Amino acid sequence: MSIIVLNKRPLCNTPYEQIFWPKKVHLLTALNHTSLEEAEAARSSYESVTTFHNYDGNPEVDEALIALAKQIPIELIIALSEQDVLRAARLREHLGIAGLKYDVALKYRDKLVMKNAFESAGVLAPNFAPLVHASDAWFFAEKFGFPIVLKPRCSAGSIGVAIIRSESQLRGHLETIFSGEFDRDPQFLIEEFISGSMFHVDGIVHEGQIVFARVSEYLGTCLSYRDAQPLASVVLSEHHPICEKALKFAAEMVTALGDPGTCAFHAEIFSREFDGGLVACEIACRSGGGPIVKTIAEASGLDLNKTVLELISNPMEALTTIQVENKRSSAFCMFHPKKGRLVRIPATCPFSWVAKYVASARPGDVLGAGKNSVETIAVCTLAAA
Repeated sequence: MSIIVLNKRPLCNTPYEQIFWPKKVHLLTALNHTSLEEAEAARSSYESVTTFHNYDGNPEVDEALIALAKQIPIELIIALSEQDVLRAARLREHLGIAGLKYDVALKYRDKLVMKNAFESAGVLAPNFAPLVHASDAWFFAEKFGFPIVLKPRCSAGSIGVAIIRSESQLRGHLETIFSGEFDRDPQFLIEEFISGSMFHVDGIVHEGQIVFARVSEYLGTCLSYRDAQPLASVVLSEHHPICEKALKFAAEMVTALGDPGTCAFHAEIFSREFDGGLVACEIACRSGGGPIVKTIAEASGLDLNKTVLELISNPMEALTTIQVENKRSSAFCMFHPKKGRLVRIPATCPFSWVAKYVASARPGDVLGAGKNSVETIAVCTLAAA
């Protein structure tokens, strides 16, 4: 039996062929995340390697996997990235392969389906409504008042999310949404704005239970890239008063949506300003974006994605590793691009408490405005002494 991997990450970070050895692994990988040289070098380690440009919406990825299924028996389809969640779930159902199925995957991907599931399960979430007609937004604003939030139902990286604070802003955004400017049919959600702090819980689900999780607090907002302001997050001590509540609440979110199988998860949770009550923002059945995986690794010694693969490959050994994870604090800070020519940026960061610093831009680069919350010119990962 063979394993098919749908991959959007650098292969050096996720050694599928080592974790699943001696099983045969076939790799379908995105060229914008895996270099051609890296893909060529991988051919000696994988049963087959197929590369794709424009990976996310490329129907050739599905076609290639279906073609493989006609040639070889497939045991598993591995998909760690947000854009592959629904694709892999559809293919599993079509091919009769075990793993996360489409109806559950959709709850973790489509924010309207997700919020309906939260409501049915009694998990507190912001008031919400689908945006089908422009009048839906006007009626919602009249009922709940400004600000309100407009967000695409299936986007990631805060793309397309807008906090609307006035009638004029709403008028402008509705004109954009319904003008056909978006590449795909615009499916949007309207939400009540929650004033307060935002926390995120990052962890691993296995056999319907959270077997590992850490709670972090965002400093800034995930929309800070719009103003070229940094976004930071700190992994909290397990003794922080929010942690026990947030971990319990995240477990309720998972239960409300259904068992996603063995996977990483990233849950975002509001703590209301006026009473500290927890409110579900959203949850994904994959690891958090940007430097979250590296930051959790600094705090715990566990790489979320590798550990998920190890749990799938050898659950007893992986569970033992999880039980002895380190418990310390860590943090990250992402610096977003600003439109213009970059004058200067440090090439290194000399502070001892900076575990890793990566500058992805150089003086003289001409930058555009940030397109999403994980587009950066530099990232610092910090570690407690």
